[in-house]
Amino acid sequence: MRLVCEFQTEKEAFSFQTYLQNHGVKSVYDSTPTDVQAIYRLWVIEEDDFDKAANYYTEWKQNPNEALGQEPIKGPAQKPTQKPIGTAGNAHHPNWRVRVDAPRLRSPFSINSFIIVLCGFLFIWMIFQEESLLKERGQFALQEELIPLAQTLFFDYPVYKVNIENFINQNDVKTADDFKRLPQNTQEEYEKLLKAPTWLGLSNMIATRDWNLYDKLPDGTLFGKIREGEVWRLITPVLLHGNLLHILFNMLWLFILGRQIEERIGIVRYIFLSLLIGIAGNVAQYLMSGPDFLGYSGIITGMVGFIWIRQKIAPWEGYPLQKPVIIFITVFVLAMLALEVVMIGLKFFHIDSMFTTLANTAHVIGGLFGALLGRLSIFQRVHP
Repeated sequence: MRLVCEFQTEKEAFSFQTYLQNHGVKSVYDSTPTDVQAIYRLWVIEEDDFDKAANYYTEWKQNPNEALGQEPIKGPAQKPTQKPIGTAGNAHHPNWRVRVDAPRLRSPFSINSFIIVLCGFLFIWMIFQEESLLKERGQFALQEELIPLAQTLFFDYPVYKVNIENFINQNDVKTADDFKRLPQNTQEEYEKLLKAPTWLGLSNMIATRDWNLYDKLPDGTLFGKIREGEVWRLITPVLLHGNLLHILFNMLWLFILGRQIEERIGIVRYIFLSLLIGIAGNVAQYLMSGPDFLGYSGIITGMVGFIWIRQKIAPWEGYPLQKPVIIFITVFVLAMLALEVVMIGLKFFHIDSMFTTLANTAHVIGGLFGALLGRLSIFQRVHP
């Protein structure tokens, strides 16, 4: 393996590597940090390809961006330093669009793994709390109340929910039969609690044609607990999951996608990226459907959008996410969005038996917001 030349930017190294690949010359490049900026060195794999690579370099300099399918660079191109060298050690033979070695975290600690463990812990905790609620308060309470963890971590804990839980507790209602044995006026009191004005989202306003719902809400209803200072609710719903399949699906994708991003942008910016996507998706979902939603999938779609954009504008960063995967997730989200629109339409025409609630707004907004953040230079890959 021989060194062909050095570059000041990774974009140039990747462009020339692509140019060589298109001409059948296998090459790799690495980087060496300096006090000013990293230096990128490109090596040909086979000794016999060195002369060809040198000639191709002369051709490539005429239009460095040709290999990337971009417009020619305006002004004079930077001239890399060409240094022939002897053989080097053994090299890997990776896919030419991926770096020789995957970038490594500067710390052995992985926030991505921590999030997976945390979600798993909270999921198990939720199961124990549900079992405890069922044992102590009965099936009726389990259906109508929020477990303590949900009360604390959901986007909001609305007043009407508190009133319902107080009613169940005061009247010692544990089953549906217990409720039926209550006096008629007490049952009517409960029905009033269920019908009390509360925020269930724009989709509910559309489905029920209640265009004046916002005016009926008590003061401080929207973003109630967050306005009281419980700002953690902006992000914590993503840590909770409804069932085993839900958490397995999300954590599998988080392991695949989150690790790629964290390795390339570092722990601090990975946390920042996840928070921005999660908050944007949660706020949008709350406005669309109210506070009863949970799951990491909004951030997952945001990661897909982020990686898709980085592959387009900075392919040398080497995100190994295949196009069919991006297409599959995009089609899935769009299909769920279409189904959600259909179900809201059915509810609008009073076809209640076919109505279901789908928390898909966070998926769409998360994906779009992740793509938007992917265009920011602050999230470009750090030098290994």
